[in-house]
Amino acid sequence: MPGDPLGILGLSLPQREEQMPAQRLARRQVYEVLRLKWGQGLSERQIAQSLGMSRPAVAEYVRRAQAAGLSWPLPATCDAGALERLLFPSAPARSPATHVVPDWATVHHELKRKGVPLFLLWQE
Repeated sequence: MPGDPLGILGLSLPQREEQMPAQRLARRQVYEVLRLKWGQGLSERQIAQSLGMSRPAVAEYVRRAQAAGLSWPLPATCDAGALERLLFPSAPARSPATHVVPDWATVHHELKRKGVPLFLLWQE
């Protein structure tokens, strides 16, 4: 962007990237994770090795199940759709960002003046 003081140096501000969600496990695998954790008492590392998945993924599914109030054995009414809704409730709508983007041309112009540090401009 022209007038961007960081762009002149070849730097850019860090931007928050929207990450794609990881692919969710099939109900059968979620069921197996919970069965091995609560029914068999295996560790998350052992479960991950036996199912061929990562340990953090196992931990996340167990955490979500605990937060949903599930216990072993799963209720008979807990079909695939119900389990999906319990583990992944719909996220609330995001509100738009409330911060104001600075006028970079003005910032660049002010930084050229003698005795004006960036910190002083951040105060305004």
